[in-house]
Amino acid sequence: MMIRKFSVILVFVLVIVLASTACAGAGIEADADSLAQRQDLIAKIKEYEKGIGFRATKTFQKYSGKQDAYYLCYYTGIFELPDSYEGLKFKDGNKDGCDIDEQKYDVLFHAAEAIAGEKTPITPSLLRNSTERFIMTVIHEDFHEQVGENLPTGAMNESFSTFIGLAAASQFARDEFGETSQAYVDLSNDTKNFLQAARIANGYHKKLNVIFKSHHDGTITARHAATKKAKVFLQLQKECSALPAPTAVWRCPGFNNAHLAFSVTYSRHYPLAYELYMAKGQDLAATMQAILEVSQKRLSEEEAVDYLQSIINQSSKKLPS
Repeated sequence: MMIRKFSVILVFVLVIVLASTACAGAGIEADADSLAQRQDLIAKIKEYEKGIGFRATKTFQKYSGKQDAYYLCYYTGIFELPDSYEGLKFKDGNKDGCDIDEQKYDVLFHAAEAIAGEKTPITPSLLRNSTERFIMTVIHEDFHEQVGENLPTGAMNESFSTFIGLAAASQFARDEFGETSQAYVDLSNDTKNFLQAARIANGYHKKLNVIFKSHHDGTITARHAATKKAKVFLQLQKECSALPAPTAVWRCPGFNNAHLAFSVTYSRHYPLAYELYMAKGQDLAATMQAILEVSQKRLSEEEAVDYLQSIINQSSKKLPS
């Protein structure tokens, strides 16, 4: 997850001075042993990142117990489905949720463990995460720091961050824990299975937009649109339930407009990133380089997709048959 400077929050080091966790006598203190273990893991992740083309960042250098997580509330109209979280309305939440009328709006309450930024800390919720989720989150947020706001849309930024976060976390787990480790198996499966989840989210987003367009242009009534919307979300839930349970990412894109708009931000271009990775012979450093090239060209979303597709086509021709 990242913060874009031109709007409200939009939505996934080496040594931390342990004494800082107890200073001021406020906030949530960290267990010293758990924090030390995660510090060691972060140091190893940062070293791995260098090998696939990441520049050094100042993320996760310290622990902050000021708040357990970042409590975010997104909402939209019951017949409004933005293309990403950039189109959602936003307000700060708290640990108890969102103070928003859910009869009037579709609402998503999201507790984020981390938000991209050069000084983003280790939060208590991040510290508690599973090893798989922790590794993926650190790499996901560090990827945001590589491209900044230079990718054309939040959906492209988050989708690429999600793919790199999962694929790199999988490779890191293999190198660190071994090919038979549960962490490697789970993250490898997540990388592949999220492709299916992404396609489901993207497909149902399109279906619902057709329904809402029909309502807005007067073709169907609000009651008819609501009935069709409920049916589509039931179908979505059924398909999601059949997917393998993930370890580090969501399995289902949610069951209202706010949740789905938020989810497709992370899924819209995931298939493109996955295809690029396969075309590059599953070379993550080469995949990173292609994405960094796009971020440096300041292209439109359509131009960026076309540019990467041309790289995929050229690279695919060079792969051994």
